[in-house]
Amino acid sequence: MIDADNIVQKSMNLFPEQIKDSFEKSFILNIPKEYRQVKNIVACGMGGSRFPHYIIKELFKKEIKIPYIINDDYNLPGFVDNNTLVILSSYSGTTEEVLESGKEAYQKNAKILGISSGGPLKTFLESINAHSFYFDPIYNPSGQPRVGFGYLIGGIMGILLNIKILDYQKDEIISAISGVDIRNIEKEAEQMANKIFGKYPY
Repeated sequence: MIDADNIVQKSMNLFPEQIKDSFEKSFILNIPKEYRQVKNIVACGMGGSRFPHYIIKELFKKEIKIPYIINDDYNLPGFVDNNTLVILSSYSGTTEEVLESGKEAYQKNAKILGISSGGPLKTFLESINAHSFYFDPIYNPSGQPRVGFGYLIGGIMGILLNIKILDYQKDEIISAISGVDIRNIEKEAEQMANKIFGKYPY
């Protein structure tokens, strides 16, 4: 019998490996140089495929010099055009909102990049010859997207470095990822939970 809790914990412990694996592979994608000239970014995603963009926005808020909008709707903002980079993010590749946004982005001649493990999103991206990163979630044995979002974080970072939105050396990012220790984070979280247990935030 499979121990569900144990396999989820294993996926959580492999979080740094998820980031590193997807970062290294997305960083070397052959993306046209014209993508470096975009005027704004619209990142499309839902649930666990959306909040990695919030992490990236907060982590690099001083470095990202152009508007970075996170879209969780079927429709894109009205300003999207051929100067917009639309990032389609879906761990499973089955998210309807992301697929519909992708179709609209294609109609508006936006520059499109996708991040997914496959599914209908991959089929769509391949049909329009979009430059995309497809990850193999070998470091998420649980198969649950909620503990596999490291692939999206790493993939987004790799793409943004690739097109010079982020001005870092690859080795700098790898070094930072290697410094992530899940056990220490869990210990600190437990200490904080014990400290605030039974208290009110006001």
